[in-house]
Amino acid sequence: MRAILSGLFFLFMTTMCFAQSNSEKKARPIPVGLLDVDPLFLDESCEKNDDPSQNFRMSVPCISKFLDNEISLSEELASKMFGLNGGRYPVVNIGFIVESDSTISTISFRVRGQALSEFTDSIKSVLESSLKWAPGVKSGEAVRATVIFPYYYKRYSGEQGN
Repeated sequence: MRAILSGLFFLFMTTMCFAQSNSEKKARPIPVGLLDVDPLFLDESCEKNDDPSQNFRMSVPCISKFLDNEISLSEELASKMFGLNGGRYPVVNIGFIVESDSTISTISFRVRGQALSEFTDSIKSVLESSLKWAPGVKSGEAVRATVIFPYYYKRYSGEQGN
């Protein structure tokens, strides 16, 4: 009898722990393209679109210009990175989650070419402190959304190189 009660107590406690941990987990983020309304980068210079499912696609050039203006690399670091990549800056695929409360989390990078850590650190700092987003929407509710886009440093300032 004692073994049965111990087993039931263990089963009860295990169930309670799983129930508690599952309720505290955040919902899985939804990729852009599967949302009713994509996350939107909130900046006055961004081109507006009447189709809210295209918000993110329309935001990418605006985000890139914003990053170009906000990222400050010394001339020496920029020249070094430019030289390491055969006369081009590296392409950085940036990924992050736009949370349902409009904040950004889980920033990640995949670099094509060679980038200096100062460069990716600068991108991360700008993303964490400066960008403002409207969250994605699915079935009328604000949701976590996965955002991934390529960033070409200085593409819009004409300094990208050939």
